[in-house]
Amino acid sequence: MDNREIRLNGKMSLKGNYLVAIANLVVITIISYAFQMLFTGSTVDVQNFNTVSTISGGTLLLNFLISIVSMLVMSLLNLGYNWGFLNIQEGKQMTVSYLFAPFKYQAQKAIAFVFRRDLLILLWSLLLIIPGIIKSFAWALTDFIYHDEPDLSNREILEKSEQMMQGNKWKLFRLEFYYVLFYLIPIIIWMISALFIANNNTNMNDQVTGALFLGLFAGFMLVIGVSVLLTFVIEPKKRAARAAFYKSLLY
Repeated sequence: MDNREIRLNGKMSLKGNYLVAIANLVVITIISYAFQMLFTGSTVDVQNFNTVSTISGGTLLLNFLISIVSMLVMSLLNLGYNWGFLNIQEGKQMTVSYLFAPFKYQAQKAIAFVFRRDLLILLWSLLLIIPGIIKSFAWALTDFIYHDEPDLSNREILEKSEQMMQGNKWKLFRLEFYYVLFYLIPIIIWMISALFIANNNTNMNDQVTGALFLGLFAGFMLVIGVSVLLTFVIEPKKRAARAAFYKSLLY
């Protein structure tokens, strides 16, 4: 099965589930933001419209532990999120409850699994970025394998993903880069505009140059906003495609 067919299978599985997939991503984003607020201890000064960062009664160790807990919770939510995409491949309906499934079933094993995998990817990335990327693709199917074969040990899950991805890393990279391109389009447009203005500002007066650079800044903020919105549109499609990719390797 080629990547075009895999993307089509992923798209078909989202019929009737797309809005729930977006809602689940919104839930993950809100919980992530709540943990960031907890970690930084941020409060808002309404009168001055400034965000004041305060560390309330915590030590560096406490903040470190909070950050670890936050990352584990996010990893578990993403684990459940990916399980939802696997189940809709089988014709089931996606619900919000999928997000919290890892907390309900063998929670200790799920925590140990995401912690081990994410820590190993981090350590590989600290060596060089490329080895970390390679490992992330080698273990790209671990969430699905964990769901289908919960009796495997965490080590066996990682090993099975590596075996399944032998000779398939480049194919998955090309599959997912298709979706990454949508994020790059507004960035490329902004960069071309910036280069054009930078190369032609010698013939402009200071007022026009200032206005153009102000416009560039506003455009940059717009690009950030568009990228955030694109995440909610593109990410469910990318994850559905990855689940379809996993299924294609099974048959």
